[in-house]
Amino acid sequence: SKFHQGKYLDFVGLVETKKEIVNPGWLADLGGDVPFNWHFQPARGTSGGILLGCRNDTLQITVGDVCKFCLCAFMQDKVSNFGWNVVVVYGTPYDENRVEFIDELHSIMSTLQGPIMMGGDFNLSRWVSDKSNGRINQKWAACFNDWINRWALIELEPANRCFTWANNKKN
Repeated sequence: SKFHQGKYLDFVGLVETKKEIVNPGWLADLGGDVPFNWHFQPARGTSGGILLGCRNDTLQITVGDVCKFCLCAFMQDKVSNFGWNVVVVYGTPYDENRVEFIDELHSIMSTLQGPIMMGGDFNLSRWVSDKSNGRINQKWAACFNDWINRWALIELEPANRCFTWANNKKN
């Protein structure tokens, strides 16, 4: 697979594809020699777009909601039958749509049962320390933290980076 040299991923979620349509040849190339089942939420204009894929040989996927900001699916391991919900998120970067985004996150969480794995780009910061310039909108940080706390979510901290790919560091 082209996702990681020599190692295969069982599933992947990509955000901000900026694609309104996806070419089947591009998807086949993305998966490499591993058979993947792909699901897609198109971009709106020049932003957004979500792609979710899983290996056909190890996982069964059932797509649930394709919302404005999220793509939801249920994945089940074909050997163990263990299943979990996957939610791939691309949050709005614009203040005027943030209430709608937070409402959608609450709605999704209220309908899912069982284990949930959620990730993507929320376009929100939780803490001042999350930003390289130390500036965040406290109103939206509070709304985001309230949502996280209400649903008892656990944030997995990346071990090898401080901010984002645009952190202006050489390495």
